Amino acid sequence: MPTVMIIGANGLQRGGLRHLLGEEGFDVVAEAANARQATQGSAPAADAILFDATGCQAVGDDIASLRAAFADSRILLLATTISGAMLREALAAGADGCLTADTSATALAQWVRYALAGGKVYPRDMAQILAQSPGSPGSTSIGGRTLSNREIEILTRLTSGHGNKQIANELGITEATVKVHLKSLLRKIGAVNRTQAAIWAMNNGMAGSGGGKVAAAS
Repeated sequence: MPTVMIIGANGLQRGGLRHLLGEEGFDVVAEAANARQATQGSAPAADAILFDATGCQAVGDDIASLRAAFADSRILLLATTISGAMLREALAAGADGCLTADTSATALAQWVRYALAGGKVYPRDMAQILAQSPGSPGSTSIGGRTLSNREIEILTRLTSGHGNKQIANELGITEATVKVHLKSLLRKIGAVNRTQAAIWAMNNGMAGSGGGKVAAAS
């Protein structure tokens, strides 16, 4: 029986999801009110994680922390509405798909099984959503590459010689989350390590306050 973890601030909604998934043949093995509670507690790893991000202010950071803590789980984002910025941020942070919260129980079960089989789950109107507000506050185009604001914050600090631990402390996130964002960042700009990333940043006008010194820590 496939196992599921449900994350969401609303306890009643979590209960509804638990009931629906149980009827569809899933075993809900854990619940949490937010990503921090899920990753810092003793929640068992599940085959799939349903993360209701309604009202969440840092979707990318939360998904990145879940990805770091539950590397083998399939992570699906649920939201009342999904904007282009949210979808880009979620996918860049490691989500395996996004669904609107009004998805029917049968469809939800089908999509979770599809994700568990290795598929990527997207809203039907994904192309339209991704086309929304390309210059949204959640992302910026630099050197022809679209980077999330969090990736830009990390990249700027790389050029100042900051290591992952220092970056994590300054941004108020975990070191594992920094590593997930850094992996996405390297892929986007075609760099193989943090040194190349820092050089790319400086070549594109993003030199940090540390004079361009690059930290060797990974």
